[in-house]
Amino acid sequence: MTSLIEHLSLLKQAKKFWKHNPVWMPEIEQDRALKGRGRCTIVTTMKNEGPFILEWIAYHRAIGFDDIIVYTNDCINGTDTMLQMLERKGIC
Repeated sequence: MTSLIEHLSLLKQAKKFWKHNPVWMPEIEQDRALKGRGRCTIVTTMKNEGPFILEWIAYHRAIGFDDIIVYTNDCINGTDTMLQMLERKGIC
């Protein structure tokens, strides 16, 4: 079980009811290059995901991806436009 809120009572319930230890997001290393870790790239496809792109990119940046490559397929809701703007800003 994972939780956005790490509260002691929720952690106890997870262990009691599901007999499972919660999994936390890994700590983000600030100096990855100095610790020998190379760049991480994620490649995906999207179709009509315009409303969810920013959240998706923010999440994957937060868990450690450096580069994001998105292929689109006949989008009709502005997904392509949003991704092109993010590309111009160097975000993906």
